Amino acid sequence: MESPVGGSRSTSVVVVVVDTCEVYIVVSLSTRTDTQVIYVDPSTGALRYRGKFGFDVFRSENEALDYLSNGSPSHCKSKTHARAILGYTALGGYGFLLVATNLADSIPDLPGGGCVFTVIESQWIKIPLHNPQPQGRGEIKNVQELAEVDIDRMHFFCETRDITRPFPSRMPVLSPDNEFVWNGWLSLPFINIGLMQHCVILLQGFVESRSFGSLGQVEGIVALTARRSRLHPGTRYLARGINSCFSAGNEVECEQIVWVPKKPGESVPFNTYIWRRGSIPMWWGAELKMTAAEAEIYVSDWHPYKGSLQYYQRLFKRYDARNLDVGIGENQNEKPFVPIVCVNLLRNGEGKSERILVHHFEESLNHIKSTGKLPYTRIHLVNYDWHARIRLQGEQQTIEELWKLLKAPTMAISISEGDYLAPQMQLKECRGEIIHNDDFEGAFCLRSHQNGVLRFNCADSLDRTNAASYFGAVQVFVEQCQRLQLSLDNDLAHEHQSVDNNDSDTAPLPPGWEKQSDASTGKNYYIDHNTETTISNHPCPDKPWKKFDMTFELEMFLGIRLFKHLPSVPIQPLHVFSRPSGFFLKTVRSMFETSSGGDSLLSFKKKDQIWVCPEATDVVELFIYLGEPCHVCQLLLTVSHGADDSTYPSTVDVRTGRNLDGLKLVVEGAIIPRCGNGTNLLIPLSGLISADDMTVTEAGAHLPDQVRSLSLLYDFEELEGDLDFLTRIVAVTFYPAASGTPMTLGEVEILGVSLPWNGVFANEGRGARLIELATKYQKETNPYFSGSDTNLFTSISLSHDAVPASAKQGSADKGVTENADSKGGDHKSSTSQDSRPQENGSQKYLNRLISLAGPQMERSLNFLEAMELDIEPNVNPNFLIDGSYMGRLSKVASTLALLGQTALEDKMNGAIGLEKIEDNVIDFWNISSIGESCSGGMCEVCVNTKETLSASSMGSCKDGSDSVFKCSECHKKACRVCCAGRGALLLQNYPLDGTNYNALSSQGTQVDRTTNRSVTLDSVVCKKCCHEIILDALVLDYVRVLISLRRRARADSAAYKALDEVMGFSFLDVPSDRSHLDGNHQAFNSLKQLLSGEESLAEFPFASFLHPVETATDSAPFLSLLTPLDYGLWNSYWKAPPNTTSVDFVIVLGTLSDVKGVVLLVSPCGYSEADTPMVQIMASKKLDREEKSCLGKWDVQALISSSPEFYGPEKSGGDDKLPRHIKFTFTNPVRCRIVQITLSLRLERPGSSSPQETQCASFGGAMQCDPRLHAKHIVIAGSPVREEMGNGSSESTDQINYINRLNQAPQLSRFKVPIESERLMDHDLVLEQYLPPSSPFLAGFLLEAFNTIKPRITHSPSSDADIWDTSITFLEDRHISPAVLYIKVSAIQDGKGSNMVTIAEYRLPETKPGTPMYFDFPEQIQTRRICFRLVGDVSAFADDPMEQDVSGFRAPPAGLSLSNKIKLYHCPYSHDGTGSVPWWRWWWASTAL
Repeated sequence: MESPVGGSRSTSVVVVVVDTCEVYIVVSLSTRTDTQVIYVDPSTGALRYRGKFGFDVFRSENEALDYLSNGSPSHCKSKTHARAILGYTALGGYGFLLVATNLADSIPDLPGGGCVFTVIESQWIKIPLHNPQPQGRGEIKNVQELAEVDIDRMHFFCETRDITRPFPSRMPVLSPDNEFVWNGWLSLPFINIGLMQHCVILLQGFVESRSFGSLGQVEGIVALTARRSRLHPGTRYLARGINSCFSAGNEVECEQIVWVPKKPGESVPFNTYIWRRGSIPMWWGAELKMTAAEAEIYVSDWHPYKGSLQYYQRLFKRYDARNLDVGIGENQNEKPFVPIVCVNLLRNGEGKSERILVHHFEESLNHIKSTGKLPYTRIHLVNYDWHARIRLQGEQQTIEELWKLLKAPTMAISISEGDYLAPQMQLKECRGEIIHNDDFEGAFCLRSHQNGVLRFNCADSLDRTNAASYFGAVQVFVEQCQRLQLSLDNDLAHEHQSVDNNDSDTAPLPPGWEKQSDASTGKNYYIDHNTETTISNHPCPDKPWKKFDMTFELEMFLGIRLFKHLPSVPIQPLHVFSRPSGFFLKTVRSMFETSSGGDSLLSFKKKDQIWVCPEATDVVELFIYLGEPCHVCQLLLTVSHGADDSTYPSTVDVRTGRNLDGLKLVVEGAIIPRCGNGTNLLIPLSGLISADDMTVTEAGAHLPDQVRSLSLLYDFEELEGDLDFLTRIVAVTFYPAASGTPMTLGEVEILGVSLPWNGVFANEGRGARLIELATKYQKETNPYFSGSDTNLFTSISLSHDAVPASAKQGSADKGVTENADSKGGDHKSSTSQDSRPQENGSQKYLNRLISLAGPQMERSLNFLEAMELDIEPNVNPNFLIDGSYMGRLSKVASTLALLGQTALEDKMNGAIGLEKIEDNVIDFWNISSIGESCSGGMCEVCVNTKETLSASSMGSCKDGSDSVFKCSECHKKACRVCCAGRGALLLQNYPLDGTNYNALSSQGTQVDRTTNRSVTLDSVVCKKCCHEIILDALVLDYVRVLISLRRRARADSAAYKALDEVMGFSFLDVPSDRSHLDGNHQAFNSLKQLLSGEESLAEFPFASFLHPVETATDSAPFLSLLTPLDYGLWNSYWKAPPNTTSVDFVIVLGTLSDVKGVVLLVSPCGYSEADTPMVQIMASKKLDREEKSCLGKWDVQALISSSPEFYGPEKSGGDDKLPRHIKFTFTNPVRCRIVQITLSLRLERPGSSSPQETQCASFGGAMQCDPRLHAKHIVIAGSPVREEMGNGSSESTDQINYINRLNQAPQLSRFKVPIESERLMDHDLVLEQYLPPSSPFLAGFLLEAFNTIKPRITHSPSSDADIWDTSITFLEDRHISPAVLYIKVSAIQDGKGSNMVTIAEYRLPETKPGTPMYFDFPEQIQTRRICFRLVGDVSAFADDPMEQDVSGFRAPPAGLSLSNKIKLYHCPYSHDGTGSVPWWRWWWASTAL
């Protein structure tokens, strides 16, 4: 419902908090005529939007607000009105919505339409989330810092026009130049739900306009825009010189637009002038010396001009207009070059600290010219010592002399001129470039273009730059007015609303600044002792200088270095699919009568309820039907009980599946600890792990008393659970702590990741990308899915798109084409076209193994050899190095991962505005393939020579190995095999005796802080010059990358298979021309006619089948029966297998609905006399709540006997008639959630009384065969039943009385058991406690939740993909193979020998750090020595970065230490003399643990 360009209404945003504390964002855009409602999930903070009219799309804002309040304003707790959305992000425990509450229309009406607004006032709306994801104190602090970022009066935007490029932009508003977009990260949540326009594109800088004229008439308008680049964030005191993104500090593009306003329908003449300002683009810095008069300036002594070339290349590409004016005018001069004039205003006198910058500025330009890489650019440097000129000549003469120097280059660069032409005007007469897009009506005709740019600089691009650029712009403004025939002979100006940035001078000053007062005038002025400059205005009025002083605040606002500032926060939060449209398939019984059937357990509106199950309930099973198909990742439980915590279940099983018949056990017997009421417990879920995978990895094969291995470097025994994006049912089974006691339940939530089905059916956004990749996947063999015998270091298994370059090198070198079979797949190995016998990958692997371990495996392997082979548990690399070195290696590898991410971010940002940056021949890791050795010859390093390898394992080194490189350290020549990966360069200057997480530099400043040197990844270092731990870290990081690629490939494969199950790729194997698809308005109009004003209630993905449907092998998938009518091949349809006489379609609707009828679309083959079915329709609300009600039986043959058009094949012509269909209308609407449609064939075939033959039509035409059931689509018509916004039925008196009894304190409690001593072992992961002889029976132990996080980044980037493009599925590694911790308890029990006996092993749920969790032993024990051992995927956890011990080398995170974490407890009273007590009587009181 788009409105014409420049809609008549203003954008309105209302943030509504309803009485259940749920948050809705109501948006009415100026560019649309409707209103959208966006729901903020209260658990994860994910934004939810379906685009369904009457649900989250409404005709007006008032209608939407009335829907949310249910017609009663009292249901709304609060409303926040705003003018625009600036961004949103979910960060652990809070969601943060940034809105603009007050705007100034700085440019009310651009030529062609569009208003540019300045954000005067903004507000961060903090939304509490019930997310138990652990966060470190450092993360929480950084989140708070982000919420305090102030953007008022410093940012602007335009809703309808692209203003990130010179005016008028050729690009639409939704395709901005990323260099000037400051809220790109914050806008991603809206882009991902398909609402790209709902979050404006925010720029930082200044914008304002003025009208001028004479005699009270407006003759012209001038607008000034200054947009700051985001590629070098930091305050003007910190951001200096160039960075690794090839951008200079304080880089600003200024644009001056002048136009003559005209009446509607008339052409509008205009012209523009652009200039730049910023600090000198080379590596330099300044140190503030408190004892010195001014800051000490230094220039890097190592590659000081690195990146300067790319900086000028970016300017060249942006301001190159040489070819745009060709042929426009006869007198147009040819423009062979693009001039870039640098006006340098630094001090250049003897003894001045800035003199060194002037010298190097000149040298940098000479260096750039010597490269010859800017053949069509002329860079001209104008040195003009502004301060010296002022002292010698005075201000007036200094300005005049400056213009004399700038006049000639300014005139040569010229300005851009053109006209805006209204829609009805003819474009044929336009002599120039025509610019038009959908953002505005009419077109722009540019007669001439500015070619090149002037660039001003001083030290920090402040006062001198302000003055010089101002006087230059004023002179150009006069020229602009003259060309538009505007007179400037009068002083009359018509001011427009301005943004006053100097309201007060009472704000605190930054360090090094001083406020003084002029004795003669009384005016204040401000001295910057850092740079010895003076300004008349306060440097930061009304805003504390520290607001943007910390660079990390800017980085977080821009979404930069999030792996450093917010390491555990996911890019895409999980969605809760158990609400709002999820429900229980079977009624959950309660001790008290209720009408909800237990569905309130899935509702956030009943977050605090205590659901009481019937007494003596031994098991409670919940069958949860999810609102959308997804891959299930987590089970979130809210602990709910009275004062007695034992009433909450003690263990839980979880089964998942696509339908009710295919549920598979994924969690069995998970212990639920005793916790306080309201505690959120998170249980990670993985898919079903096959027995074959268990056998291959030998994971879980340990005997009960064996110690499970710790994977401190990486999970050597990783199990691969099934991934299924079509999971629809989750069965959760709870078991009580003791039989016969009442069981209480709280809210149950299912979290997961779904595919972008709306985008798939609309062929837009992520959905279109998913279809493209899935189609490619079907047509190509993906050899990455290899068997378990594949060595990760052989290149034969690494043909995935995201595989590191080093993996691809070996494949090309050796010509290996063998591909191992996929698990569960049918990928055949390809064969080489070369007829000569070749040594396959398996043989190479075996030869290498023999060469290392000997023919009889008599020699042990070292760490690198084991990492190379990665085979058999007895050579697990985690066990081949000592603990101290393992700790150092783990930390160095983690640091390498973060530095690698930093380098990728800088590379991606640096590529903005430039061509793709070519990679070095040496990749990040440079891992040699098996048997690959030094090429000899000119190589002077020779680390791995052929003599060290057996003849059978040698491989020829080709391609990159023939190249010779020069080591940047020893300057020796080295072949590719003898070179370390480029990642080693990041660690060369890094302290290896103790890593420092906080040493990671800010964006674009990969520098040595002491020398301001750039870290160049295009150089090479040989392996001999690398520390051993660096080489080991590269190998470890590479293995982690391969593991991640394997996970991503599995997730992508699961997504492709899900598409196949819904659409059927065998029917989509057509050319890229999708003209055969019915995705057009005709199908939409047909659906409206079929529904007769009702809604479609059974469309996938919101509706699905409860049971699988028998389907023929050559049929479309049965799920295609429910896909939208406007999607799919016209000639595809579902059909049953041969000899199937009856099929049941049990359809679960998207929500409880009043169903009024069913429409069956006839297959393209049409009916025959033999296959016209009998139809029976039944309905119910749940599976066990009531008897199914039969809604009717119909004989299709009788219905169509007088309609011959239903028989025979359907033509595929483009007529507009309705598709063939049969309606089954009910007498009265039926309220239900489940509809069962039974199609059955007649048992006896009737005689042929119709002119049609008894036939089964197919794609090839009619043919005699056995009759089959078939259908094209199933449409269910009706209206959804709206969920009540209130709290539902009131509680009965009995229920209230019972809850009150639950809240009464029981008579008994847990008491702490004192210990004599305790001992920590194995990196504090093992705790032994010794008890005195008189200790009582032990009932259990208390464990406080660990203060650790699960970092999102664990390895270097696998490719140069966009840092935000994690995968097509948005499924993170942490959810593909979730990390789980266990605590194993063993003890020496009295009377049972002297050996440790395992008491129990507990799976630990995730919860907020410090949460007390009470674990009861299976039975009470008496012992004097008890041992607790933490096992599981320890390597997946990390400490809070702010609390890491940089001097220690502990391998696992210190936060996982068992020190002061465990306390034993007992129950002092007994009912049977043994010390045992009823579990349901235990509780904790203020005097207990």
